[in-house]
Formats: sequence, structure tokens, C-alpha cells
Amino acid sequence: MISNCLNCTNTAHSFYKYNSQKHRSGPASNGNIPPKTKWAYNPAVLAFKANLYEKNKLRQTQPSQIQESFLQLVGLGEGNHDKIRELSNYKIDLLASYFRELNTEHRQLFTSMLSASLNDRYNDFLFDETTPVGKANNATREEFNEAGLKFNQWMNYSGSVDYEDKKKQYKVSLWKRKPLQDLFIGNNARTCISTNRENPDVILGGLLNTKVQYVVVRDKKNNKITNYYRLYFVEKDRQKPPGIFLDYQTNNVSNTDPIKKFLAEYSKAVSPESSSIYSRYNYFHSNIQPQKYKLEIIGEVVPATRTSTYCSTESDFIKNPGSFYSIDI
Repeated sequence: MISNCLNCTNTAHSFYKYNSQKHRSGPASNGNIPPKTKWAYNPAVLAFKANLYEKNKLRQTQPSQIQESFLQLVGLGEGNHDKIRELSNYKIDLLASYFRELNTEHRQLFTSMLSASLNDRYNDFLFDETTPVGKANNATREEFNEAGLKFNQWMNYSGSVDYEDKKKQYKVSLWKRKPLQDLFIGNNARTCISTNRENPDVILGGLLNTKVQYVVVRDKKNNKITNYYRLYFVEKDRQKPPGIFLDYQTNNVSNTDPIKKFLAEYSKAVSPESSSIYSRYNYFHSNIQPQKYKLEIIGEVVPATRTSTYCSTESDFIKNPGSFYSIDI
């Protein structure tokens, strides 16, 4: 078997042949090339690498079959070929599976959002006055302004909190609001808003509606999201000042102090007068009792979407008096 390999011209076998002969002949003697790297100068190996390089170039300019199928599935034109090729087949498969989970209205919204994201027009898409998405988000911006809130800070707050827990380093910050990344925060945290779970439309609603924000916790070693928090700005019993409402947090949170610190700083950046953080449950494990009052979310919603798992439609979400928790900041 070995003698046959040593006499053949197959590229992969040439790699083996060159190394086998090298080790039998002892250390390299041609110049300063060390024995362990001499194989790299074999003409057959160099030719193999050149051929692989050309194939990769071709693959980058021509969409694969899975990419073509995905573009046809979601109804995106050929103009998106050069953008879709930047995605891995694994991510395309996730996107295709997600698309199949959506109803007709949500599919149309998803396709529009995806096309805008692929072509670096996502922010323009969010505020395009000629569309239902843009009308809702411009109305949200106006409501924030009328309430004395800093909408730009709500959308683009750059602060963060670093902390250590169980010898691991973490960072708390706003999500990036990039659809091709943030669509999968539920998958990363293994929650019900995953693209393949029971509430796949909620994360779509989050990416379409600026009335809602997500705060994420990332493992600083690998930049992966481990936890997330869904937020709104609300008015209590129509009284000012408004405050942040924590609608949801993932269950695997042991240390709540860093998120409490981040939310307090974020809330003050959006509304310097804010003095409370409201929550659906006692997420901060404080020694407090729930109180019954009415909370109203500031902002409008894109038709046919929902932003929370706690409602079947946006209209029945926390508008009636309910029992909520609050902490001072």
C-alpha cells in the first residue's frame, strides 16, 4: 500500500509521499527550511492550494444551491445574490426554517426586513413613512418626544456594565439591533422566542418595533449571548415621570446586580427624571410586594405584530390594571 502511494501522482498522496521520503532521509539540508515545513514547498501541494483558492473564489461569486433555494423561498431577487453569499449555509438554513414558521403577513414583513438588512437599509426601512412599519415607528418617536424622553438614547445607548460571575467575564449592553444577528438571541439563550419554538413571531416584532428594546448579557470570552431582557418605557397611572418596564428576563440569572445597575443608568440616559424600574415579576429578588396599578407602554405597534410573549395581540398587553413590582433607582 505504501509503495503504491509513493509511486502515484494523486495530489493528496503526493503530500504523504513527500513527507514519508523526507522523514526517511533525515533533516532538511536545503537552506534554512525546517523539516516540519519542507512539505509546503512541494510543487504538488502548491498546485493543490492554488486550485483550492480558485474554487473558493468561484464559490464566492456564484451562489450555492442552498442560497438559490433560500432566495426563491423568501422571494428575494437576483440583486441579493452578492449579499446572501456572505452568510453561512447553517445560517441560511436557520432563516429558511424560520420563514416556514411564519404566517403570510409575517412572511411579508420578514422578507422586507431581510432585504433591507442585506442591503444596509435597515434603519431607513424602520422609519420609512410610506410603510406601516415606518408609520408606527415614527409615531413611537413622537410619543417619546412628547413624554420628554430622549429617543436617540433609547435606540442607541452605548453604555455597558462588565462583571464577573463564577470566574467568567460578562458584559451587559443593548443588543445591536441587527436582524441577521439578533433574530437568534432566543436560540442562543434557549427560550420560547427561538426561531424554532412556540413564539417565533415575537423576536420579529422586536426587530420591527422601536417601542421595545432588548438588553443582552454576553460571555466576553466568546461574545455569545447567555441572557437577555425585554424592555419598554411606560407611564404609571398616566403619571410622570415615565420609567423602564422589565417585561421578561431569562431564567438562568444568578446575579441581578449588574443588570439592575445597567437598567438604572440606561433609564436615566433616556429620562433623567425617571426614579423607578417596573417589572412583571420580582426579577431582582427584592423584599417588596407587588402593587396594583395601570402601566401604559409608550409607543405604537406595527399592525399584525406583537412584541411580548405575554399577549396574543398587542392590544391586550398590560393596559388593564395589574400587579407589578417596582424598585427605586
